[in-house]
Amino acid sequence: MKRILALLCMAMIASAAIADNHIPTYAAVETFGCKYKVDKNAGDMAAWASKWNKQAEKIYSEPYRAMMFTPFLTNPVDQPQDFYWVGVSPNFAAQGAIQDEWNAKGGKVAQELTTTVDCDSHATWAMTTVRSNENAAPPSSGVATFQACTMHEGKTMQDLKPADAKMNVFLDKIGQASPMWRWWPISGQRSASKIDFMTIAGQSSLKQKGASMDNFVKNGGLQVRSSI
Repeated sequence: MKRILALLCMAMIASAAIADNHIPTYAAVETFGCKYKVDKNAGDMAAWASKWNKQAEKIYSEPYRAMMFTPFLTNPVDQPQDFYWVGVSPNFAAQGAIQDEWNAKGGKVAQELTTTVDCDSHATWAMTTVRSNENAAPPSSGVATFQACTMHEGKTMQDLKPADAKMNVFLDKIGQASPMWRWWPISGQRSASKIDFMTIAGQSSLKQKGASMDNFVKNGGLQVRSSI
């Protein structure tokens, strides 16, 4: 497993209607990697997102929750983007319907985005839940920590389930409430990428993230993870 790739601050932009306000166990995710144009910034993007939200509520026939992920801990090789737009749908049929509707009906709002940002990557992922918490809905802002991971030789997805169960028992024991997901690459990733999945942990703030890290280490989490 590779070490932490990036720490991203997550800001909820908007959402079209979602049946139940929690991230499902299985979902379809799309990501856009974007850079601001000259003299444009996050304020301009937030203004556009407000217009997008109104348009999405009119034209989207399926649930879709959108977030902006802004890099916090970065390096210029692995993290060239100013932000990532992340959209979550309950399944790939819903994701495809939304993409069709945006392509057909995005209109002026879609065109306005090109005056604010350049988005040079578009990828899709399957998201599975490794660890949930009691929150009924994701927070309006928070922190997400990404790890790029690879399977050991001879290991498969089936081997992850008992390992996750053991780790979750340990995390329950030490009082770690942070949720965790895996993103499995589907389409649009770099051809040179060798990762099997991304692991994402969520916290409400940088302080909570730091406290979770301290708690994990002090209670022998590194040793437990190695043994599992």
